[in-house]
Amino acid sequence: MRRSRLLAVLLACALAVRLAALPVGLRQAGARGLTYYDEYGGIARNIVEGRGFSYHWYGATHPTSIHAPAYPYILAGLFGLFGFERGGALAVLIFNVLLSMLFLYFVFRCTEHLLGVLSALCAIAVLALYPSQIYYAASGLPTVLYEGLLLVVLYFAWRLREKPSYRRAAAWGISIGAAALSYTFVLVLAPMLALWIVISAGASRLRRYIGPIAAAALIAVIACAPWTIRNHRVHGRWIPIRDQAGTNLWWGNGPLATGDAVASIGHSRAGFPEEIAAVLGGIPNEVDQDRYLRDQAIEYMRAHPVKTLRLWGLKLWNFWWFHTGMVAAASGMGRLMLLVKITRGLLLAAAASGFVLLWRTRRDLVALGLICCAAISIIFMITLSGKIRYFAPLEPILAMAAGYAVARGLGRYRPGEISTLPN
Repeated sequence: MRRSRLLAVLLACALAVRLAALPVGLRQAGARGLTYYDEYGGIARNIVEGRGFSYHWYGATHPTSIHAPAYPYILAGLFGLFGFERGGALAVLIFNVLLSMLFLYFVFRCTEHLLGVLSALCAIAVLALYPSQIYYAASGLPTVLYEGLLLVVLYFAWRLREKPSYRRAAAWGISIGAAALSYTFVLVLAPMLALWIVISAGASRLRRYIGPIAAAALIAVIACAPWTIRNHRVHGRWIPIRDQAGTNLWWGNGPLATGDAVASIGHSRAGFPEEIAAVLGGIPNEVDQDRYLRDQAIEYMRAHPVKTLRLWGLKLWNFWWFHTGMVAAASGMGRLMLLVKITRGLLLAAAASGFVLLWRTRRDLVALGLICCAAISIIFMITLSGKIRYFAPLEPILAMAAGYAVARGLGRYRPGEISTLPN
């Protein structure tokens, strides 16, 4: 039972450090109230108190679509059972810790399937003690939820690539829909994954994949359709999941954009310049307000192409590394920034080594990881960057590659253990 014992020890260590981090989350929840959960908390409270999925976004409280629905409804369920104070906060944190443990086990099974047992154990060892994974597992934010669903999407894309079938296509489509209802960057990633499946399959096998991919897309659309219809009924505008893209585009590329986390503040009229706030106040529809900011951002980007490209480069750098400002001031991680930077550097170096080692024999797998990295990087390069949690969904993917690199190193001294360990 060597494999099972090692896995149990690693998961126990992961659980212990996450439980040890709970007091930090509870202190922040007590000090910040519902703002500890960002806008998710305010929406959840309105749901519990009978005002539906609503928030004071650009004005008085009204039905909103600023966030995907999954996490606010999860919070609403927990707040409804345990209240909004310490009991509710503790319930949310325990939920995220348990979700993190389930996620770690899924990472192990995925890595075991793709790269072998030793690589899987090494990947789990990385994530079990990785600072940001511990912090967000014991926090009130949905980071673990959407990074977990992202990995589920990638896993089922790989399974469909291995053997095309309508059963696997259905699983992939459902996972895409669930991920989109949690966090919308999967809507950009999914078409790229479909293209990866087609290209990696080769022209001779193309016909076997077209039907299942189309079926997966249809199932994903069906899964999201009720929320899309709800948005249209509320706003009279067609938006698939959420309507915050124009706002983020403006803060990331408009006249006040700096390329770092400073651009992410002021998500209310109080934070906008007076002339922008006045226009937003005269637009009665939330979607139209967001589209106004989008149009303003595009106009400014066209008028300042050099500044825009410079900002994109800076945001890309800040996404993968850290800007010089107080990256973690709001999160409370400021005192740990040196540790966070050291572990990020080690993870990037080990993951790069893993990708290089895998390239000769598993190019399709490396391409899948790089596509995911590229898609998410582009999203935050164009919109906003600078918050540590934006990078968190890529950490499990990098940890899997890093785990393979470590396993290869261990294999030099313990041959035969890269692909398997005795049960």
